[in-house]
Amino acid sequence: NRVLKPGGTVLILEFSLPDNRFIRLVYLIYLRYLMPVFGALVSGSLRAYLYLNKTIENFPSGNNFAAILSRTGFYRISVYPISFGIVTLYTGEKPG
Repeated sequence: NRVLKPGGTVLILEFSLPDNRFIRLVYLIYLRYLMPVFGALVSGSLRAYLYLNKTIENFPSGNNFAAILSRTGFYRISVYPISFGIVTLYTGEKPG
């Protein structure tokens, strides 16, 4: 909010956890067990990919993140789940 000009729009694209239980289960299996192995094979760093899943699982998502945007001064906040909720686009406007 501090660096956005008055009347500007913020767009934030974040990984998130799907609401659908089945999709969430499959995604968590991928995120916790498969992605670290594939990531380590490509990059040589298992540790980085073990850390990534923890940040995704602990990041406030959906209405929780929208509330944070509201508390920091944004309004007209929208939450758009994408790819079954694996990714979420958040938008908000800074008062002009």
